[in-house]
Amino acid sequence: FAYDPDAAKRVIESPINAVIAVPGASGVGAGLANQAKDTLAIVHTGQSDALFDPIVVDPYQLTGESYSLSFDVVDSVTYWFLKNEASDVLATDTIFPATEDYFATLPFEQLPLYSLFNTITDGFIVTARNATFDPPMTYSSAVAIVDDFDSTAVVFGGLSPSGTWAAFIEGTPLPNKPVAPGAESLQLDIEFRFTDDGSVATYFNASVTVIDTILLPFEVWSIEEDRQINAAFYQAAGSKPVYEADPDFAGSYNFTKNFFIIPVYEPYTGTGMSDYYSNTQMGWLMKFDKTNTSFESGNIFRVSFVNPLFPGVDTY
Repeated sequence: FAYDPDAAKRVIESPINAVIAVPGASGVGAGLANQAKDTLAIVHTGQSDALFDPIVVDPYQLTGESYSLSFDVVDSVTYWFLKNEASDVLATDTIFPATEDYFATLPFEQLPLYSLFNTITDGFIVTARNATFDPPMTYSSAVAIVDDFDSTAVVFGGLSPSGTWAAFIEGTPLPNKPVAPGAESLQLDIEFRFTDDGSVATYFNASVTVIDTILLPFEVWSIEEDRQINAAFYQAAGSKPVYEADPDFAGSYNFTKNFFIIPVYEPYTGTGMSDYYSNTQMGWLMKFDKTNTSFESGNIFRVSFVNPLFPGVDTY
């Protein structure tokens, strides 16, 4: 080909073709499934109230794999383990340094410093809330679940300073000392369901010299187990009866004596115990606010406890 400036000009062009553009989804790799600050989905097996949040820090490092957070006891020390699908241990420790109190108000860029571990794993960190291996030391909430009469209320008076029946008896000169149930029982939420028929509980007077039965105006239920359980009644002062009709509201009743209710973590039988010390399922000493409580049949009052993590039971 030789260029000739005097030759006639020619135009070279492609034929006209129609092009149709159809909108569609992004191609593979064209979009991110998660963004920074997203919380990844998690599934919990077990009864613990602990909450774990996998928070995305670098979405480009996410692998799409599944991970597990499990717990085990090694040489009498309880550990948590973060593992991938191949069961490789990515992180482990014995404590939970991060709770909502620490990280809830922090800027996002500081969150890695307050997570379970400081190293970003596959693009995310894990934060913990309500995570503990220790049994509960007190209740976490006490609320009325059902109360259709606004003029009266069931008012919780808290727990005995001793906590459990076993701890209370331990501080007395009584010769035989009961054994407290384990964390698997003390963690259970308790409901007091006020009914027309009530329930029968074991009765102890203040010095535990009288062991009898008493008819209570409520049933005691273990919520997680969905069953009615036995109860014991410790009268701190006075004698039976312990409630009477409320003079201000027909159909309502007031407590007239100070007493503690002790959940007994076993199926309800309606029969009393023979002593104060041999049953190993006697739990917390709970009381109502005698001065401010007025109740009716149909009231339901729940006392909740934070459920700890149990190795071999809870997984995330």
